[in-house]
Amino acid sequence: ETSELDVEAHLRRRYEGKISNIEIVEKEDLDL
Repeated sequence: ETSELDVEAHLRRRYEGKISNIEIVEKEDLDL
């Protein structure tokens, strides 16, 4: 059973070093 924290930790490990891309997505979401 996967918890939200497990998913978040997995995504952080998988996309570590791509934080700038995540920030861009968040900014685009704000424009919505």
